[in-house]
Amino acid sequence: MNRISLYLLCLIITCLACPKLIQAQVSLAPTAVYITDQTNVSSLYINNNSQVAQEISVSAEFAYPGSDTLGNMITVDNDSVSAARYGITANLKIFPRQFVIQPGGQQVVRLQVKPLKGKPDGMYWSRVIVSSQTAAKDVDTVKVTEGVGTVINYVFKQNIPAFYRKGKVSTGLTTGKVTTSVEKSKLVAVATLKPTGNAPFNGSVTARLFNSAGKEVAMQQQTLVAYFEVLRRIEIAIPPEGLAPGTYTLGFTYETKRADISPIDLVQAKPVKSSIKVEIK
Repeated sequence: MNRISLYLLCLIITCLACPKLIQAQVSLAPTAVYITDQTNVSSLYINNNSQVAQEISVSAEFAYPGSDTLGNMITVDNDSVSAARYGITANLKIFPRQFVIQPGGQQVVRLQVKPLKGKPDGMYWSRVIVSSQTAAKDVDTVKVTEGVGTVINYVFKQNIPAFYRKGKVSTGLTTGKVTTSVEKSKLVAVATLKPTGNAPFNGSVTARLFNSAGKEVAMQQQTLVAYFEVLRRIEIAIPPEGLAPGTYTLGFTYETKRADISPIDLVQAKPVKSSIKVEIK
């Protein structure tokens, strides 16, 4: 298991075991940082919504979302070839990197990318990792009444992508093989996707299932990113009454739009549509 995935797993386990600790997390805005070669700088806002001071550290490493054989999204952080080609970690300056945020406070972190000399036009990236933990109390404020005490300090880690747009960028998507299966009350489709152009495809996919009469009987929409060729899984809920046996058409529409990111930041492309026949027995 890679490091970022392990961080997230530890966070989930901790929150399930100790729900009150969820309040200790800080919030980040925006959910993705976009920097252009026109300014070379952007900002990340870190808010402390808890009732105690938080110690924060900010770092970066190269990573991107890939996929496993089932089409589930996984984080790839050990691709040294792609890191050398597309990474900005070595050129990314973060200030400040370490600080304390008081309860209800906010810290603005500046992200600056030094010019990528000799690199062709395109989109480059890194992951910004924000670690937070309860600030240590001064020794004279801690009272020890008896015996030896143990303090468990939980470290929460969140990460968001930081993109750097250099020169002219374009993106698109080509669709390949799609496999389908029925799992419990869901129709599962796993599609092979490959981005085109010099930027990752970042947007959403809408899947619609039509019966033989052309009536839509199920629909699912979700965000979708493809940095390189990947498998992407989409699960479409089957109506409670089920699906009658027969031949159905499953249509996909891939678009460079998402509710959580401004269209100005997304590299735009024309919608891509595809469809396949699905036999329900």
